[in-house]
Amino acid sequence: MSDHIFLGAALVAIFSAEAHLLAADVRHRFPRRRRLDKAVLAVAGGLLALLFGLMCVEMHITARHFHAPAESFWAVATGLAFFQVPVSLFMLRQLKGDEAGDRLE
Repeated sequence: MSDHIFLGAALVAIFSAEAHLLAADVRHRFPRRRRLDKAVLAVAGGLLALLFGLMCVEMHITARHFHAPAESFWAVATGLAFFQVPVSLFMLRQLKGDEAGDRLE
């Protein structure tokens, strides 16, 4: 199993959680955004997207050139199971709590 791809799957889960929590914070703390706030948020979102994209490209190159397809598959599958699924369940639970009015802190 590829340790680089497994670690990359953990980082993908972390970036997706950070993006979700950033969006939730912005929505609750800044209901009326000024032009400067929008610019700062756009820059932060752009940097997050750039880092996410660079990391995914690095994972693709690692999988394609340095590991057998089976190793890459198992690294992605276990990374999804160990990292992305729990983070996604947390984000869904937070979203449901947010809709009910009792935001998770």
